[in-house]
Order: sequence, then structure tokens, then C-alpha cells
Amino acid sequence: MSFLYPRTIAVRRPAAQAGIGAVGYGGHIAAEETPVANGVRASIQARREGTNNPVGLPGDGKTPTHYVYIPLRAAARGLINDLDIVVDDLGQRYQVLVNYWDSLGYRLSVQTLEP
Repeated sequence: MSFLYPRTIAVRRPAAQAGIGAVGYGGHIAAEETPVANGVRASIQARREGTNNPVGLPGDGKTPTHYVYIPLRAAARGLINDLDIVVDDLGQRYQVLVNYWDSLGYRLSVQTLEP
């Protein structure tokens, strides 16, 4: 841990969806996820904006989104894919919407998943 990256995350990959045509429920089942990386240093920061609920009811709030910053040497380029699952040190789960790599490391745009 460090001042800039005070959190620890794990990255997991959801199981591939099988089947052609009409198949049963294909949601995320945590027990079927494959570990990709554990003990990765990170900084998780809330984004000001969120996504609107597609139903559009008057009382609906925005879905929380965050940025997860991972330093260059903490995770190799290509390790994290879109739609991977990030689990933080407090047990909160996020789905990677966009993974972006640059000279400083990863910046993941993630969406909070329901417990």
C-alpha cells in the first residue's frame, strides 16, 4: 500500500456464456469466476457522473460509477479486460466498463454491482 494507491483489489473473470439461441439465465455467478490477479495496489475514486436508469422513473437515481487507477508495475498490460470483475478490500464488486492503458498504468471505468 502507498499514499497514492491505498487500496487492494482482486480481478476476476466471469465464466463464458454457453449456448446458442434461447438459453436460461446467464447472469454473473461469483463462484464461477476465474481469478486473474490478487493483491493489486489501486486507487478507487468516485466519478461525478453516473448512468441513468433505463426505466426513467422520476425517483430513480444514477448508477454509481468509479475510476480504478492501477500503477504501471502492479498489473501487466493486457491483464485486465472489459467486463472483468474487480473486488476491493471492503468486498464491493465492480464491473469493468472500459479498461484504458497508458504510460502510468491502468485507468478502469467501473460500475458498482449489486451485492
